[in-house]
Amino acid sequence: VNVFVLLSVVCVLLNLAGFILCCQGAQLVSSMTSCQLSEEGDVCYCCSLTPSSKCPEEKLLRLHPAHSCNTMRILLKKVLFALCALNALTTAVCLMAAALRYLQIFTIRTPCTEEPRPTVEEGEEAAQVPDPDEFVAPAPPPSYFSTFYSYTPRLARR
Repeated sequence: VNVFVLLSVVCVLLNLAGFILCCQGAQLVSSMTSCQLSEEGDVCYCCSLTPSSKCPEEKLLRLHPAHSCNTMRILLKKVLFALCALNALTTAVCLMAAALRYLQIFTIRTPCTEEPRPTVEEGEEAAQVPDPDEFVAPAPPPSYFSTFYSYTPRLARR
């Protein structure tokens, strides 16, 4: 498995977690139907309970209003649902990228089994001995120093 597939799987898992959290947040904001402006007028307090009952501090949603409290709650809900949809889309894209790459890796690989070689009989094996007169030596590799110097160094005569 290569690094791309591993990162794609991590991307899928992170986007899936973001998708779940955004959808839970959007559902939480949707359930908060009762919003009231504070006495100072700088914070909206939203609660899922009816306005007549006292909402506990941990279940209270605080919004800083630019408009009315209800408008801010609806805008927050829309933003969270949009993020939820965006996370779903990126999860699908990462999943497709990982699946296509994984499929590409397995289609390129050759099977590990080798083709069976024909058995060589004793008489044929003796006939295939290489002839030393037909041997051609390979060309020597280029000099290491030729890449650094444009001239061939001369050795001093002794």
